[in-house]
Amino acid sequence: MIDIAQGTAKSNSTASIADVGRAAKARRIDGGGGESGIEEDDSHSEEDEPLLSDDDGELSDEDDFSDEEEFSDTEELSDVEEGGEALCDESLRLIKCNDPSVTSLTVERFPNHINGYEAGDCIGDSTCLKKLTVKGGSMDWSNSSPSAWLSEFCKGISPNTSIEQLTLKEVVLSDVYIASPYVHSPIGKLSPFIKSHINLRSLEMVSCEIGPDSFRVLLSALSQRGNKNSLQRIILDAIGINDDAGKDLIEALEGYKNLEELSLGDNEIGMRSCGALQKLLSTTKLTKLNLENNCIDDYAISELTDVLDGNTTLKELNLSLNCDITQSGWRMFASCLMNNDSSIDKLDLASTNISDEGAAALGTALASNTTLKALSLYDINSNGTPLITGAGWQPFFRCLHNKESALAEIDLRYNSIPEEALPALANALTNNSNLKVLDLSHNTQVSAAGWRSFFSGMVKFALEKLHLADNNITNEVMSDLAHVLASNETLKTLGLCENVDLITNMGWSHFAHLLCDKSSIGSIYGSNHTLQCMDHQNVPSDLD
Repeated sequence: MIDIAQGTAKSNSTASIADVGRAAKARRIDGGGGESGIEEDDSHSEEDEPLLSDDDGELSDEDDFSDEEEFSDTEELSDVEEGGEALCDESLRLIKCNDPSVTSLTVERFPNHINGYEAGDCIGDSTCLKKLTVKGGSMDWSNSSPSAWLSEFCKGISPNTSIEQLTLKEVVLSDVYIASPYVHSPIGKLSPFIKSHINLRSLEMVSCEIGPDSFRVLLSALSQRGNKNSLQRIILDAIGINDDAGKDLIEALEGYKNLEELSLGDNEIGMRSCGALQKLLSTTKLTKLNLENNCIDDYAISELTDVLDGNTTLKELNLSLNCDITQSGWRMFASCLMNNDSSIDKLDLASTNISDEGAAALGTALASNTTLKALSLYDINSNGTPLITGAGWQPFFRCLHNKESALAEIDLRYNSIPEEALPALANALTNNSNLKVLDLSHNTQVSAAGWRSFFSGMVKFALEKLHLADNNITNEVMSDLAHVLASNETLKTLGLCENVDLITNMGWSHFAHLLCDKSSIGSIYGSNHTLQCMDHQNVPSDLD
């Protein structure tokens, strides 16, 4: 790759670019967890990112894609958050020379001294480039210059046949009507590339302005694509797709038999689009479907439930931030999880309006479900008011008594779970041998006494990772927790962040004794040797 600062060539590295992310993943607002409500700022740590677990024991978001530099037929496609080379004179020189070290390129802040068509033409002739990312960011799109540059660039790349992953973020792809000059839609210039590129495996457009006319051009290109078998991943998040357009898009994809992932987050998908999924799921290999933050209501969830009933291919479903679904809709949806043929193993229902009735229905469904492995019920609140009370949590927690359950990870952060529900959870954990990761962080309504009662009720448990950030964990709670862990042989990670002012050296001393009781050789041997990571800002050095 190119080191821009030094202007020297390096092989097969990846350069950082500004973090864009999807709109909904940066926005967990208007449903915050009481005093700890989610804001669109930097107040949350990495631990606050939803589902699933990573190697460090923190819960992270749901994308399981590889970060590796290059593709092979066996590699998974990745969300492009780092785009390799940045566009500059040196990178263009290497691409023009077809240098095999340049396999990915990021085009950002379109350089005025580099002609759009010239840059695109270099890429069009490349046989080594695998990943191309185009980012608009904070550029001024009110004049024609960025659109004209991008339009010419898209025209130039059309002959390329080596690119496997194309990503467009925060750019204007629609026609730009300015007195002088008129700029043709960049998507129109990109259309030949989409139609004819034989090796394209991933197409991603995120937070782009496309407009209805240009969207029809995109649909036409997808419908007329020659090699529909190569595309495995289509991400069209936050580009203004309404329900009718969504239906047309889904119908246009029915011939893409190798399609594995479809993401339509942050759009206006509704009943018609959900109904159209029936044929798509039966004619493709679709395993990941993202419908977060759309216009899904009871009518739409009814259509989706019918689609999922009996489906045996879909593995991951994201319905987070769909707040128009009522308890009646959640009851309908829960019924498809009771089906023995259900194949969903990862379900994200974060920031929805599930209340007691919906939670009880989900608990009943999951009591017989044998496939779901990961569930997010992150931030189930309405303007800071908890939606699920003890009357909803208690029947929900009964699903953990299902000995055939595959449920291994649950995210319950920012739910203000009441103290009266914790005994039911403690009892369920005592009788569950499958749940490995549980995040109860930011449930601040539970007092220290409530947590002490919770841990005293946990005779045994199979958890490997337990997160308790910002939870009134005091020295006394630490003492009870250490007592529980004295005989535990499963817990490897314990998250205690944001309990800084509540845990003193006295609290940590209980864990020092737990981890290494120096009173005798036998006591040292019998100490807890399983716990490996304690996530807290002020862990004493002798415990770190």
